[in-house]
Amino acid sequence: MLAIVIPYYRITFFEATLQSLAKQTDTRFKVYIGDDASPDRPDLLLEKFRDQFDYIYSRYSENLGNVSLVAQWERCLKLTADEEWVMVLGDDDVLDIDCVEQFYSHIENNAAGDYNIIRFASYIINAAGELTSPLFIHPVLEKSTDFLLRKVTGQTRSSLGEYVFRKDVLQQIGFREFPLAWHSDDLAFLQCSDFGNIYSNNEAVIYIRVSDLSISGKETNIDLKRKASYRFYTLLACNYSKYFTKSQKLKIIHKIEQYFYRNKSMRLFFNILALHFRQIGVFEVLKFVRRTYKN
Repeated sequence: MLAIVIPYYRITFFEATLQSLAKQTDTRFKVYIGDDASPDRPDLLLEKFRDQFDYIYSRYSENLGNVSLVAQWERCLKLTADEEWVMVLGDDDVLDIDCVEQFYSHIENNAAGDYNIIRFASYIINAAGELTSPLFIHPVLEKSTDFLLRKVTGQTRSSLGEYVFRKDVLQQIGFREFPLAWHSDDLAFLQCSDFGNIYSNNEAVIYIRVSDLSISGKETNIDLKRKASYRFYTLLACNYSKYFTKSQKLKIIHKIEQYFYRNKSMRLFFNILALHFRQIGVFEVLKFVRRTYKN
């Protein structure tokens, strides 16, 4: 069975999320809502959906998301029961009416059953629920490393809500802590796939909301996002480089360089110098020194 976990905090768009669950053409799912000590209790709103789908609501006395969004995700995951699959859905995101039906269709015909991650297609919507992007679809089978590099180079996008994970694998690996949990989902899909294939179900669509209330849409947290990106790409370059091709390693190191050019320090300079030398070669060391001089 499928568990849909919602780490809840803001009520602004929550009704649209709940309505999308109530409209599912396949009801073989259970929803687990973990209230992160929100000032906007959703009790009355949830009561409207009492008989429309199966859910469990838990309210926590401590607000963890303000300190660690990853910690909030993981305690919400602990609410689940014996479901085999789990997705972590934002409290402002929306599922198309046949998402669950399409999920089971691909599981039951054995197309997706051998993989640890199933990915849905996605649109971005704004605060008004209007589409602000084209439909993002993916190869049916794609190496997670190749997908990450498509994302790094601006060819695609992703967020946590459009993935369904095999639950035992996700719980064993967990989410890595980064500021704002920025890239925590990226590392999760790499590790849960064992840096191998992700299966894509392009018939199912998730609407990911990006607004001034969301981490992705805010302009006031850019410095924290940059710090998270630096830590994430440095982790990949130092600990997981064997999974990437030489050209992919170079693109990852270039992402680390972007942080260096904004926050120049000798420590960062020598760290990137060492990465170029170990991962790419002397020629790239010289090119990096020249880029540094120009910047």
